[in-house]
Amino acid sequence: MRNSLRAYSLGYEGISLDRYVEVLRENGISVVVDVRETPWSYKPGFSKKPLTERLQAEGILYLHIKSAGNPSRNRKMGLPQHDVIELYRKHLDADPSCLDQIYELIVTARGAVCLLCFEQEPCDCHRKVILDRIAQSRNLIACHLHGRTHLLEESVASHRVPEPDYGERAGVHVKVPEHEGGLVAV
Repeated sequence: MRNSLRAYSLGYEGISLDRYVEVLRENGISVVVDVRETPWSYKPGFSKKPLTERLQAEGILYLHIKSAGNPSRNRKMGLPQHDVIELYRKHLDADPSCLDQIYELIVTARGAVCLLCFEQEPCDCHRKVILDRIAQSRNLIACHLHGRTHLLEESVASHRVPEPDYGERAGVHVKVPEHEGGLVAV
């Protein structure tokens, strides 16, 4: 797995723009790929223009891929989140073109790539589905970052480590291909 590519994801729910950027910098992220259908947010700093400006000031490239977004019709039906995620899986089955586009960015980027969306927990967000789909068919390790405090991150990570041999680094959850053992923290 040493030659595997890594791609990251980070949701901005519950954290400030400053903390979001701090987590990106701590993990060597050089490209943020916004996978929201519409790059707009009530949360200050996370709409396309101010986010682009802030990331650019930090030396981080911002890209928006509308086709990777979870269609609003899926999100506005009042369904439980796991059903919304299932609808997104079906959406990707019908049109997986964004997967190739995102993978190409991951391969060609000068530095690490991180998918951006709102939800804090990867399992509640379609960005996890995107990275999981790419990882299933390509040499990719999906790493899901959290912006919470160190203590809470460590607590969350420790519940997900099936084998301590992989090591720990608070706040990073890694999806290793199924044949290698599942979700671990590094």
